[in-house]
Amino acid sequence: PFVFGRARARCTAPVLRPSEAAAPSGKPHTEASKAKISAANKGRTPWNAGKHHSEETRRKIAVGAQRAALARVARREAERQAEIERAKTEDPERYAVLIAEVATMARRRQQRSKLKERKALIKEGVLPPKVASSRRVATPALRRKQPANSSSTSTVPAGKKGFKFSEEARARISAGLRARWKDPAYRARRANATVSEETRAKLSRAMKEKWRSGSYRQRDLPDM
Repeated sequence: PFVFGRARARCTAPVLRPSEAAAPSGKPHTEASKAKISAANKGRTPWNAGKHHSEETRRKIAVGAQRAALARVARREAERQAEIERAKTEDPERYAVLIAEVATMARRRQQRSKLKERKALIKEGVLPPKVASSRRVATPALRRKQPANSSSTSTVPAGKKGFKFSEEARARISAGLRARWKDPAYRARRANATVSEETRAKLSRAMKEKWRSGSYRQRDLPDM
């Protein structure tokens, strides 16, 4: 019997053998048949012309699309994990490549998360907008020209020297920071943030080099 609409979708699909599933199905139209179909449909109004989805339907479509996207991501992760497990025992070189790719993707996700958090802080007024700097890019040729005891680390980017927040901006920053510190997740994340010994040593060397510079000391402590 002939079936209409959704009843057709509920019909059980035939089980095909591998040879049948791989082969193309259906019969292509000839040019004459295409011309007849085009001439018959000209001037007709489509059944969905001028119709729009309701808000409830839009919400359902969005939920379904999000669920499908998450399922695709989970499926890709499972396939990648299975490939890693297989390469771990069968192909050590491929295993090393896959581990490096996983580390790179995790680093990129972390960078995107930090960028998103920074944009949110800028939007809330907690951080100032990023100002383009006019400093020259430290190319290898430029680094060779600079002396070893150059005090370039104490320079101030253009557009930020002498910058001061207004009282209104200070109040917004204070309110934003207080609100963030009331969040237990943010407090725990900041409390667990640690700096490695290598980073501490680099910061110490950089600050010592700055304080050896007379211009840096005179700028920050003019009375000394």
